[in-house]
Amino acid sequence: MKVNWNFTVDIMILTIILGITAGWTDAAEAIMRPPAEYDFCAKSAIQDATDDYLANPDPAKLEPLEIKTVLDAASVECEPEKIHVFYETNPGTCYFRVLLVPVGYPSSDELDFKMKKLIGAAVLAFNDIPGLSFAYVSPAYKIDFVHVERFVLPKDNELLQKLWESLTKSAKPNVLIFVLNTSEYVGTADFSNDPPWGIIAGETEFSNSLFQHELGHLLSLNDGYEAFYRPGRIPGTELFFENLPINVYEAYSAATAQPFIVRAGSCCTQAVYRFADSKNTVMTTLNLDSQEKDLNAFSEIQARIMGEFVKKYLLDKFCRLKFPSRLYLLPNQNPSD
Repeated sequence: MKVNWNFTVDIMILTIILGITAGWTDAAEAIMRPPAEYDFCAKSAIQDATDDYLANPDPAKLEPLEIKTVLDAASVECEPEKIHVFYETNPGTCYFRVLLVPVGYPSSDELDFKMKKLIGAAVLAFNDIPGLSFAYVSPAYKIDFVHVERFVLPKDNELLQKLWESLTKSAKPNVLIFVLNTSEYVGTADFSNDPPWGIIAGETEFSNSLFQHELGHLLSLNDGYEAFYRPGRIPGTELFFENLPINVYEAYSAATAQPFIVRAGSCCTQAVYRFADSKNTVMTTLNLDSQEKDLNAFSEIQARIMGEFVKKYLLDKFCRLKFPSRLYLLPNQNPSD
């Protein structure tokens, strides 16, 4: 479960001592501690509500999510032959297909425009990651969702499983992103399903960033600004203790230029670090008051991690897709590997 949150943390650039043995690197202690220490492992009242539900699921704790459902939205029982896939950016079998599923939208030129806008922005944001293909289905579906704060889930999970089975027969997606006709600021990447899916609000000014953020999760990135972490959830791709996680270390080692490691705060009094160049990406400090054009989608380290995830997935499926850039090669790998 991922929940989108904002916070501002003061950072200090550290002196870095890199160790190259055993695939790990150590970061030196800060020259001085930040004046305002952010505690990543201190619960907020809002996060308590989400954690309480996840620990003890109770339908009474869920609130309906207002979705502007239109009369011509399809039912979830739509037959496979009635599902149409549009605007596929990379047709073919050896691609990791990301399929947008609109919910509550009318079947019209407006729907096409909205889906193409989301896909167009995502193609630019994920441009350095070969192997991805984006598409959307039409008509839109009529599905009820509920939420606890910004954590969203379907009211009837079995209905979504039926939809997945139907889409698998026709559209053959690897990842589903449900785009809801709502202006509520919500976004969730749900890993409890196989395969996982994302859910985003389609009617906010930040829908592009929500889409890119939740897809980032589905491509193996973790949050860097979640309101609360259990100590065991750090290290991750965005936050880590003194030692870098192995997949982050590999991407760091192959980077064109190693970014500064900075102190972001603490967890149970233990120092927590992140990369300086990841602060203003959609996986970290998503500022609701900023304009999307001022945000970088992903840092180079984040792009490398996602690229390796997609590459491994395709190779596991016996797809010998040629990756055109050396960007995602680990040390001692050849472009033909």
